[in-house]
Amino acid sequence: MKFRLFLIALCAVSSANAQLTIHHCEDFSIGTTLRFQQCDPAALAGPAGAALTWDFTGLTPLADTTTEWMVSPSATTAGSLFPTANLVEKYSNGTFVYVHTNADSSFLVGYLDTVNSINISYSKPNLFALRPISYGTSTLGTYLTDVTFSSFHLHGSGIDTLAADAYGTLKLPNGTYPNTLRLKITQAENDTELTSRTVTVTTMVTYVWFDDSHTSALLKIDSTNSPGGIQKTVQYLIDETTAVPSTSLASTFSCYPNPASDQLWVNAPRPGTLCITNTLGQIVLNKQVLGNQSLSLALIPPGIYYLNYRSGTIVRTQTLVIRH
Repeated sequence: MKFRLFLIALCAVSSANAQLTIHHCEDFSIGTTLRFQQCDPAALAGPAGAALTWDFTGLTPLADTTTEWMVSPSATTAGSLFPTANLVEKYSNGTFVYVHTNADSSFLVGYLDTVNSINISYSKPNLFALRPISYGTSTLGTYLTDVTFSSFHLHGSGIDTLAADAYGTLKLPNGTYPNTLRLKITQAENDTELTSRTVTVTTMVTYVWFDDSHTSALLKIDSTNSPGGIQKTVQYLIDETTAVPSTSLASTFSCYPNPASDQLWVNAPRPGTLCITNTLGQIVLNKQVLGNQSLSLALIPPGIYYLNYRSGTIVRTQTLVIRH
């Protein structure tokens, strides 16, 4: 079943022993929008390990992009079918992923494909996100499904293995991301068709990369091995937008000038943390901000930096150029 591309979004923080810890795994809020560039599926995930560099700058883009919206279950026609869901991942290809999320974890409770008439409910939900999670973590879980597809009715059971198996620098066509954590998700599933008692065995392996400036994965490489053959997809994030509760201009985070010299003005609509890192992922400024205020850049060398403002699940990330 090709639909299961469920990801754990990771925000990495370096520590003295080079371990990365992720605190916002798929910690989306309603109103978030994601957009991914589909690519030629020839790319390989590469080895596991520490302090690696993955160079995917040569990915070949396809004509398609995929958009994903985070919406309320009540905003979908099938919301009542999955009463435990409190968030829906709505995809531009006509699929809906129903999720129960809380402060420290997220569970898959339902799936609906309106194009191919597939309806899946999880009698035992599938845990797919933990908050926090660290490099070296490995977990094992099980799940149960009830599947309706056309005139077929299947019961399924699966084993889900999750391993944070690597970290390093990720290079994509739209930028370089230091201090990224890779997660490998392996799902082995048996589906039994209730009339014929035919058993289908499917294995899905998904690799995803995350940094601490996004709640979504930066890159996804997914492979599904089923009786129908092997299917593979590769896609990388090209935009992540989180809705701000108010629509007024004063509620939008902003900073100026850019390029900046010795001083940067920021307007933060809510209390949050502003972090500036260099291209190696080293923090050069980390400060709590609120309202309109000035920050000194006099001690920061000229160059290209990444500015990240986070307030709860609201995240704003942009490139900052400093010129003295």
